[in-house]
Amino acid sequence: MDLGLKLKRIHDVMEKNANREVERLDVTFAQHHVLMYLLHHKDEAVSLKELEKHFGVAQSTMAGIISRLEDKNLVYSFREPSDKRIKKAALTEKGMEVSEKSRKNMKAGVKVMTSRMTSEEAGELNRLLDILYETIRDDQNKEV
Repeated sequence: MDLGLKLKRIHDVMEKNANREVERLDVTFAQHHVLMYLLHHKDEAVSLKELEKHFGVAQSTMAGIISRLEDKNLVYSFREPSDKRIKKAALTEKGMEVSEKSRKNMKAGVKVMTSRMTSEEAGELNRLLDILYETIRDDQNKEV
């Protein structure tokens, strides 16, 4: 099996497993990623502009994700008092709990994926995947 097909199959299985896990928490995979980002920045509210840039999505897409997370009481948003054009978002207490649970589930999934590897092999895989990603990203940016 060639490398491209292996990577596709790995991606498909990982996506299926990840979607199953986040569905148990009543969030989508995109919402999960935003929750993880907000959890990483839990001591500060994050602007929607920063989220848009980080995830490479349109303003309307991020506004929709945040709106749905607010509907689930996982996130709250507000306008920056000093500049009403800036909208920020942060985790609610419930959002913090769901995010922590989701992070633990994903960490357990990574542990399963690397369970047949030594820690050195897992580290080497991670290093090689970084190189692969940087190479294809850089190559893609050259074509633009």
